[in-house]
Amino acid sequence: MSQLLFALDIGTRSVVGTILEQKQTDPPSYHVLDLLTVEHQERAMIDGQIHDIQSVAKVIQEIKNTFEEKYGPLSSVQVAAAGRALTTLQGRASVQIQKQTMLSKDVVQHLELAAVQNAQEQLHTTEKQPNYYCVGYSVLHHLLDGERIGSLVHQVGEEAEVEVIATFLPKVVVESLIASLEEAGLTMGGLTLEPIAAINVLIPPSMRRLNVALVDIGAGTSDIAITKNNTIIAYGMVPIAGDEITDVISQHYLLDFPIAEHVKRQLQTEDDIVFDDILGLTHTVSQNDILEVTSTAIDELASNIAKQILLLNHEEAPQAVMLIGGGSMTPTLDLRMSKKLDLPIQRVAIRGPDALKMITFEREVLASPDLVTPVGIAVAATQQPIQYVTVTVNEQPVRLFDFTNITVGDALIAANISSKELFGSPGLGMSVTVNGQFLSIPGTLGTPSTIMKNGEKVTVDTPLNNGDHLQVIEGTPGIDAEAVVQDIVEATPIPIQLGEQSIVIHPKITVNGQRATPSTPLKDRDVIEIIDTFSLHDIIEQYAEETYNVPTTLIVNVDEKRESVPLAQPEWFINNERVTTDTLVQPYDVISIQYPSSLTCQQIFNELSLSNEQTITVTFRNEPITLKKPRYLCYVNDQAISDLSTVIHTSDRITIKTIDHQPFIFSDVFAYVDFQLPIGKKISYELMRNENIVQFTDPIAHVDVLDIHITPLEADARDE
Repeated sequence: MSQLLFALDIGTRSVVGTILEQKQTDPPSYHVLDLLTVEHQERAMIDGQIHDIQSVAKVIQEIKNTFEEKYGPLSSVQVAAAGRALTTLQGRASVQIQKQTMLSKDVVQHLELAAVQNAQEQLHTTEKQPNYYCVGYSVLHHLLDGERIGSLVHQVGEEAEVEVIATFLPKVVVESLIASLEEAGLTMGGLTLEPIAAINVLIPPSMRRLNVALVDIGAGTSDIAITKNNTIIAYGMVPIAGDEITDVISQHYLLDFPIAEHVKRQLQTEDDIVFDDILGLTHTVSQNDILEVTSTAIDELASNIAKQILLLNHEEAPQAVMLIGGGSMTPTLDLRMSKKLDLPIQRVAIRGPDALKMITFEREVLASPDLVTPVGIAVAATQQPIQYVTVTVNEQPVRLFDFTNITVGDALIAANISSKELFGSPGLGMSVTVNGQFLSIPGTLGTPSTIMKNGEKVTVDTPLNNGDHLQVIEGTPGIDAEAVVQDIVEATPIPIQLGEQSIVIHPKITVNGQRATPSTPLKDRDVIEIIDTFSLHDIIEQYAEETYNVPTTLIVNVDEKRESVPLAQPEWFINNERVTTDTLVQPYDVISIQYPSSLTCQQIFNELSLSNEQTITVTFRNEPITLKKPRYLCYVNDQAISDLSTVIHTSDRITIKTIDHQPFIFSDVFAYVDFQLPIGKKISYELMRNENIVQFTDPIAHVDVLDIHITPLEADARDE
């Protein structure tokens, strides 16, 4: 039993239709029954994207009508897509499995599709809107418990994982393709990517361990796929192809574009080519002359393709290059490609249908390189079809990538239904800053929306089918955020005992620098500061500054110069433990104070390093004597005091003045010695200083030797 396949290759210059017969063999084989190429009447395609839907649909309709006359009604067709905005991303998906469970083919395929969806999610994070469709994917790796494996089917393990490379096109490209098909009375039976289509029939999986580049050169674009390590590692596109050469011929020889295209095709078979220009003049031009004219354009085409291959292949030349498509037959292109990639000419080959495995052709079908892609589209779209489900959301059509388990939630996301529409807009939130930390206060959530599928109420988990109609009835909005200080901060009072006082300390609260209470209402962007830890210093400053706080210094005037004398500070105790004023106070602490001892004038002199005595030591009559006199005079509140043990109060005015210096004189000695001259006798005496005669008022100095020489008078001597 066999099945007919209808495929279209919609290119820049023409549309190629094929009819294949799929035979029920293992693996499947195909027989090409028919092929029809119809050129666009107008420039309806640019860079692989349809710009004139009706023109393209007209060509499709012509092919469809021709085939239907031979093979009966055709309602579905396999197609491929390509374009400038091609985007390729890697995705992965994994599933936990039980060791006793063998993985089925369906489970593995679902895992592959989940990996594609992962790549799709990555794409959506980089785009403002999900404006891309997945148009193809290839498996990079199957992994079982972290190890690469050829196939996961019937495998047993703990975790299965799949890595894929998925290709996306803008929705506008896919939608224009679908619209053209619908205009011609066809539905899209399957969609693939042109490089995937070609590579699936030309490079079987057994050959993909080799690093090979497949280049499909059409009229407007050159599509590229790279294989390596048993998989397809990259896709790409160059927006120039055969039309570039045709345009050069048209410009140089003044030819209508279709005539120039005919001349270009004759280069493959004719040595001399005859044509008429737009003026009606007939020309006979050699193949070599035309190749010389087109040499620059051919070289540019080869250069652009080579650059893209290197880019996709991580700046390395592949092991081989396969050229397909009508543009591949451009004379010298393969040679130029080999030079650009530094490959032997034997490694750059033009491949035609003869290289296709498991595919045969009717005799009437002319086999050529431009047949590879149309045949590949039919096969690829059948083996790995990417189908779409179309539903309406609020009367707007939405197309979904079919992962077999499409839900209402998938459709709502694809339709760009906002969270406001799904759940009702939440009330406006409020953001405040508490002690430098950002805090968000949300508003209340809105009520959920009501979702109707085909007139019945459903949830976001409800499965969807093609043609379903969804209606989203918006929910009600939530309430804006409201709060007072005590809603977001805790302000617990702290009870303590300060001396004989019982005190309750309340945390200090400010909002935007202004004092506030726990009941103060808050607004968006308010800045809240709360101080709920207090040091002993804070307590003294707030509650006992006058009673307990004393000056730290005493100002003393010394000879009209202000000096600071440090004062002993009170000692503080918390729960009978000596502490500093930096100590944090805890609830129910008992605080007490011990005052310092009294300050005296002598202590002031000591703190200022002032010695109040001027001294010298002399020898008087062979005995050492130390003489003293004060250096300074101390005044307390303008009253001179002589007793330096006098107690000073912190409020007293203290003045210290230097006494004018007067030298010690000889007579000062008698205040320190017990010496008297003989009484009642007639004597003479001499005051001696260092064996020199001096007077009572003569100055003396340190270490002077003093004496008194006494001499009796003569009369006295006789009396004796």
